Amino acid sequence: MANYFFETITAAQALGYTAGTDQLAFQDANASASQVTVRYIPAAGADPARVSLTYNGVTKIFGTGIYGENDFFFSNGSVLFVGDPAAGETQSGSSAMDGLFGGDGADSLAGLEGANFIQGNAGNDTTSAGSSADVVYGGQGNDQLAAGTGNNWIQGNLGNDSITGGSSTTYAETLLGGQGNDTINGGDGRDFLNGNLGNDSLLGAAGNQTLMGEAGTDTVDGGAGNDYIDGGDDADNLTGGDGNDTAFGGTGTDTLAGGNNNDYLQGNVGADSVNGGAGNDTLYGGQDADEMDGDAGNDRANGNLGNDSMTAGAGNDTLLGGQGDDTIVGTSGSNILNGNLGNDSVLGGTDADVIYGEDGADALDGGAGNDSVDGGAGNDNVSGSAGNDTLVGQDGNDQVDGGGDNDAISGQAGNDTLTTGAGNDTASGGEGNDSIDGSAGGNNVMAGDAGNDTVTGGAGNDTVTGGDGNDTLNTGDGANAAVGGAGNDSITGGANADTITGGAGADTVTGAAGADVFVFGAGDTSNSTPIDRITDFTTADDSINVGIAGTATNYIEANEVADYATALNTASSIIQGGAQDIVVVDVGADVYVFADITGTNAVGTVVHLVGVQLGTIDETDFVA
Repeated sequence: MANYFFETITAAQALGYTAGTDQLAFQDANASASQVTVRYIPAAGADPARVSLTYNGVTKIFGTGIYGENDFFFSNGSVLFVGDPAAGETQSGSSAMDGLFGGDGADSLAGLEGANFIQGNAGNDTTSAGSSADVVYGGQGNDQLAAGTGNNWIQGNLGNDSITGGSSTTYAETLLGGQGNDTINGGDGRDFLNGNLGNDSLLGAAGNQTLMGEAGTDTVDGGAGNDYIDGGDDADNLTGGDGNDTAFGGTGTDTLAGGNNNDYLQGNVGADSVNGGAGNDTLYGGQDADEMDGDAGNDRANGNLGNDSMTAGAGNDTLLGGQGDDTIVGTSGSNILNGNLGNDSVLGGTDADVIYGEDGADALDGGAGNDSVDGGAGNDNVSGSAGNDTLVGQDGNDQVDGGGDNDAISGQAGNDTLTTGAGNDTASGGEGNDSIDGSAGGNNVMAGDAGNDTVTGGAGNDTVTGGDGNDTLNTGDGANAAVGGAGNDSITGGANADTITGGAGADTVTGAAGADVFVFGAGDTSNSTPIDRITDFTTADDSINVGIAGTATNYIEANEVADYATALNTASSIIQGGAQDIVVVDVGADVYVFADITGTNAVGTVVHLVGVQLGTIDETDFVA
């Protein structure tokens, strides 16, 4: 038996060292076993296997006789164990700072109380850290590594390793997988879990933990606590679990699920599936075509780049499609749905939604509920479906359909096509040459506004207004009111009693069936043709309102003349001698009506009655 000091042992003595017989002591009073580095040097050619021990920058080379040695002397009582590669060994540390090194076999190494350095090396090893700050390496086999209760740092290294965090809630352990397909379970503290290479499974526990899959197809579950999750490269499956979690997908086609609380989920690169779960979540799709579902809770979601498919889920959600051609569905809750850029398809749900198309040629449907739908820029298709909806086409040549119930629809800029539904709707064409169809029924109020518009009423009692421009108005069936507005309009009544106002411009008016009232005001006059004309005035049913009721004294019939200019001169000379007169003059097969509606002894209104002769008309045909 020989005793040696590490500092003074010779090369020959080290090569001849025999475990169990000799003893090696470290003279440095501050030396600890955990500060010694042990390296196994395999045989190579004629060179036999060796073991190197390094402490404080000094390295000594030992022969294989040191295998299995655990009887080194340190002043602090720490244990240094050099395992035998040929055997699976069991070794526990001490209360000091130990260094435990396994061999090639299936070793069992336990750190106990000290701040230990444990390395399993080759073989399928079982290691357990102690109650202090241990450093543990699994080595080359499929190892089982347990953290203990201390502030530990563990790495599986090579092999498919199983790593388990400790029960301490005080410390933040570091648990690293390595190159194999590892299983890592966090402890109860604020642990850091990293799968590294391989297809890893990471499971958080009660603490607020950081879990990173890195390379490989990883499965990561945050568990309880407010966790940070990063899947890394490849196609990962990420679950937040309980707590307010933050999860990033990485570069693969990832699946992200939030859990029961308020989570932040971001898919990043790849065609990802993102589900918020319960809670008020924030979801980002990333750069490719993502599938996103807010699920329960009041969620906010942004598809970002790519052609995304987004579903609001239960709760009052806000969904933004982003830059691609997105499909957005509202389901239940009062949602804000915004297609943003691209040609988007947006469908509201069962409640009152606010829907924006923004840029692109969008297809927008409010669904059930009282919705507000705005097409934005582009040639959009906007539909209200059920509910009392407010629909706006905005810029572009839009198709706007009110659907059922009582809707307010507007085309605004562009040449729009507006269709009312079965309810009592309000429709406004806005700028451009618009077409408004109210034939589906209901008592509608429809206005073409600016442009040369076509407005058609239906079976209800509609109010139809042309606005500026040369408009074509058809009141449809029902007791309707039609106003031409500015421009030279064509107005046609329906089967019932309509009130038709020509407005400014030279209008052509047809009452059709029913007892119609034709209204003309100041300014409906001209020194030359064309002027306002009624194509089918029937004295038995229809009336003319020029602001003056006809009486036996103010109604005057003049002799037939050859042309309109002569008729105008004749009427003017008669009106100048009276006050607020109605002068009727025959011109060929027609009658012209001249009225001084302002009482200024001047012609203020002229109406051309096509196919009407004196003798078939009298003062009772004029009402105020």
